[in-house]
Amino acid sequence: MSATYTVTETAPRELAGKIAADLRQFSIYYRQPSPDDIRDYLRELEIFIAGGYLSTYKFGFWKGGRWILCYDYTIRQGTVSPGRPGGIQPNQDVSGASYLNFTSYTAEWERLRPEQRAATEANSPVKRTSMAAPGYSATGSWTFERTYGAGGIEVLRQVFRT
Repeated sequence: MSATYTVTETAPRELAGKIAADLRQFSIYYRQPSPDDIRDYLRELEIFIAGGYLSTYKFGFWKGGRWILCYDYTIRQGTVSPGRPGGIQPNQDVSGASYLNFTSYTAEWERLRPEQRAATEANSPVKRTSMAAPGYSATGSWTFERTYGAGGIEVLRQVFRT
């Protein structure tokens, strides 16, 4: 038996808040991103999750075009499974690396007319530029860590560490 879930107005806010909580803890340990940036990322997440436009959301450190520490969130329709934010690991060696916040979008986003995309982007405080997705260091590994769910949206968190 399958269940049908309806995305509520509060679900995107709840899920965006969980990712923002992870960003806050990450900021405590790694001094990136700033509190102002986190506030902007929270609003961006709310907008793009609510529209069904966000496929993946990543943040961490990269060097030489490759992630060395990456928190990767996959957003999809799914079963509602609660989860708590946190569990960001401190003390990863990120010396010489730069902070990066990276997104990828759904087919729904690609189907929007240019003026619809522009209107959505205008509502977001984060202004993104296009770039190729970074690769991953050959010396790292992935760990599946958490699942957040609300209102028929599921967010799967995995972490890449070198």
